Order: sequence, then C-alpha cells, then structure tokens
Amino acid sequence: MMAVGAPASAAEFSDNGGTPQLRAPQLANMGPDGTTMALQWAINGVEADFEDNDDRTAFTQTMANQMKAAAGPQYNAMVFNVEDQKYLADLAGGPMPGDRPFTATARYDGETYGLWVFKEGDFANLGDGGYENWAFEGTFDREENSGLVEFEAPYRSVRGNEACTTNLPVLDDSPCESFD
Repeated sequence: MMAVGAPASAAEFSDNGGTPQLRAPQLANMGPDGTTMALQWAINGVEADFEDNDDRTAFTQTMANQMKAAAGPQYNAMVFNVEDQKYLADLAGGPMPGDRPFTATARYDGETYGLWVFKEGDFANLGDGGYENWAFEGTFDREENSGLVEFEAPYRSVRGNEACTTNLPVLDDSPCESFD
C-alpha cells in the first residue's frame, strides 16, 4: 500500500494518480464512455444540493452513492475527508485514460473531501471513522469498525479473466475459463 496525495480539485482532473492535468472543459474528451462527464455532473449536483445543509454524514453518503451511480456497475467509489484525516490508498483501474482511477476533490462545510472512482484496491483510513469523514460504495470487504477496506472489481466482463482465457479444454483445477 502506498500513500496517495490529495486528489485534484473538482474543476481539475488527473490521469496520473493525483497530479492535475486536464481542466473541466476538456472532460468530453476523457474516458472511453463519457463516465468522467457523468461523474462531474454528479459531483456538482451533490455540492449544489448541500450548499445550505450542514449534515456531513449525509454529504459523504450521498456523494459516494451518486458517484457510484454515475460511474456504473464496473466501478467502486470512495469519499474521504482529506482535510484532517490521514490515509493510505492503493487503488487501480478506472474510467480515466489508460484504465486509471478518477480523482477529484469537493469542498463541503469547510472541509476538503477526496473523491475516487476505481475498479479495485485497498484504502486505509488512519483517522476518525464515521460517515462524516468517509463513505464508500461498491464491492468490498471490511471487518466491523476497521479502517481498512479491501475493494474487489464489482463487475466482471462476460469474457472472464482475460489473462486466463483459452479455447483448449480446461482442467477441473484450472482458474481459466474456456470460450469455444
């Protein structure tokens, strides 16, 4: 697991793990399926909905839910208070060019929240738990009250594991899938 810096601002997006590279007007050219544009609309919508609301718990949960809905079933979503909290993240895959995670930030109630959309990886909250500081959606394992969340890719293509696909007869103990 490696430490990850704060994500780019909501108006800036990254294609290399946190360093701002592209600005919002270029979003239409990002991602193979327009996912990044849908994510920006979701983020802007949640920020607007919560302008006059001081419920940080509802904000983090709504943001994670809306990001997951905008990204689609093949991704996981994480919202984390990067203003006051320390964390470690090792996240892989996502809607950005080169199959990289989407990263952004949102400001709410005087705090900066990191936003991630990705396929799989680990995220460790090294600070306070509670939904006022973090929320996540997707396919994951987490021991009760643990700060470590292990995410699995929630969506598997019908082609199976591309690294282990064969048209040869598959042995019973083989992890490969056969496609004739």
